[in-house]
Amino acid sequence: MRHRLFSIAALIAATCFVLLAACAPQDTGGTSTDTFAGLPRTTPESAGMSSERLDRIRPAFESYVTDGKLSGVVTVVARDGQVVHFEASGNQDVEAGEPMTEDTLFRMYSMTKPIASAALMILWEEGHFLLSTPLSAILPEFADTQVYVSGDGDDMETEAPRRPIIIRDLMTHTSGLTYTFIPSPVAASYAANGLEGSADAVPHDDLAHYVRELAKQPLLAHPGTAWNYSVGLEVAGRVVEVASS
Repeated sequence: MRHRLFSIAALIAATCFVLLAACAPQDTGGTSTDTFAGLPRTTPESAGMSSERLDRIRPAFESYVTDGKLSGVVTVVARDGQVVHFEASGNQDVEAGEPMTEDTLFRMYSMTKPIASAALMILWEEGHFLLSTPLSAILPEFADTQVYVSGDGDDMETEAPRRPIIIRDLMTHTSGLTYTFIPSPVAASYAANGLEGSADAVPHDDLAHYVRELAKQPLLAHPGTAWNYSVGLEVAGRVVEVASS
C-alpha cells in the first residue's frame, strides 16, 4: 500500500509539472490557439462534458473579480488529455489595467494538498474509514476539541462542537481549523502556542506532535458550518500516517 501511495503522489506531482509548464509563456500574444501546454483543445461534448455546465465557470469567477476579492483569474479544465475550457478574467496588474491573459505567469502554492487528499481517498477506497468517520476515531486528540465563542487570549470563551470533525471536513476546509495568516483570535492563539505557519515551519518534533498541539486549540467555527482555509490538509497528512501504518 505504501508503494501505491508513492505512485499516486508521483502521478500528481507530474500533473503539477504539466500545470506549471502550462503557465510558461506561449507565443500567442494573449490570444487563443488550438493547443494548451501541448494539449489539444476540443469541444466539451466531444470529451463527454457539458458546455452548459462549463459556462457557469466564467460568471462564478468573474464575481470574485467584480467584488474585489481577486484581481484576475485564469481557469482551465481538461479531460483525457484534451482542454475543454480555458478562459481569462480580470487583470494581472490592477494599477496598470493590464488584463489577465491565457499565458499570464502564476506562482503556485499548496501543491501538497492535492497529494494528501489523493492519499486520503486511496485509503478511503481501501475501506480504512468513511468520509463521515469522526476525525477523533483516528486521531483521539481531537475528541475534546472546543469551538471559539468570544474573547481572546486567557479570556477566550469556547463551547462544545455541535458535531465532531469528520474526514470530509479536512479536504473541504470546513473542519473549523484555520491558518495564522488569516487574522482571528483563534489564529492569534495558534501563534501564541507556537503553531505559526504549518507543520514544517514550527519547532515541533514531527507532524504527530504538531497535530497533538493543534488539537488543543479551539476551532474557529463549528465543523461543517463555514469554509475556512486551514491546516486541515496537514491534519489529513497525519490521518494518512496513522491509517496506513
